[in-house]
Amino acid sequence: FEQRNVREGLLQLREAGVIDVARVADERYYSIALQDWATLLRLGEAPNLPLHHDWIPTYRALTQITRWLQQPGLDKLSSFLRASQARTLVDAISPDLQHAGVTVETDAARGAAFWDAFVEITRRAVRVAQGTGRTVDDRGRDGITDLP
Repeated sequence: FEQRNVREGLLQLREAGVIDVARVADERYYSIALQDWATLLRLGEAPNLPLHHDWIPTYRALTQITRWLQQPGLDKLSSFLRASQARTLVDAISPDLQHAGVTVETDAARGAAFWDAFVEITRRAVRVAQGTGRTVDDRGRDGITDLP
């Protein structure tokens, strides 16, 4: 974004009364009323609001995973070859995953057993993107159970 666009957006949010600004020397510091934003976003309580998250690496990694999973014939590969390709993918995107806060342990499993590690890495990345560190349902599933 251009600096001017960001400045105009912040000015409009301040004029609307949804953010506050404090000036210290030449710097401007912006703040929000957490509970008001939590109510607006239907999060219930302010602690559910993320303070900051760098979305670009998170979504870049998830995009690569999604594209890889959509490859034709992936489900026809042997479990060893599929796990090997998954390891190659994780090695390529691990900087983005780690930047997003997703633990990547490529040495945790060998051979075909890496597939389960890949599924868990993917689940953690999805939870990061959802803004949760917990699973969606009470059985520990989070919607990524249909991976090939």
